[in-house]
Amino acid sequence: MMNMLDIFLVIYIFFSSIMSYKQGLFLQLYSLLSWFIALWFAYMFNDDLAPDIGSLILPERNGLSLLAVDKLLSSIVAFFLIFLGMKFLLRLFGPIVGQVFKLPVLRQTNQIGGLLIALIKNLIVLILFVHILHLFPWETGQRAVEASWISQGILKITPDLTEGLKSLFLYKNN
Repeated sequence: MMNMLDIFLVIYIFFSSIMSYKQGLFLQLYSLLSWFIALWFAYMFNDDLAPDIGSLILPERNGLSLLAVDKLLSSIVAFFLIFLGMKFLLRLFGPIVGQVFKLPVLRQTNQIGGLLIALIKNLIVLILFVHILHLFPWETGQRAVEASWISQGILKITPDLTEGLKSLFLYKNN
């Protein structure tokens, strides 16, 4: 039986696919490229920003180094701030690209291709979302992942990703 997380994941895929069909292949390719660029920037600069985020959002520890959970939290926040900032900047150029492909001849191919690219992109997003929920020390999120048959399937197919995310978010310079 589906739990709330499964229902959320299915609704996300459904509505995202409809929107992607309307946007089309070329805007979806641009969106996918902007995802990779934003992920690259977040990966490259996460270690630089995470200690600053940690000192802003976490209480003072009288000179003690941050605990692993504190490092994880500040690293995840820094990663997503960089990622979202880059996505915002790159999103400003999307409408310019999309106008070219609204011509009648290209429209149908553009829409079907957009749907296919969206399914690939949504699969990547869901895999990352489930692994981050599984990794993050939040009991409610972990219980939701454990009860979700979609999440359990994702974890079974991609078992090494959780360890990869741990090594990504626990920044290396400390």
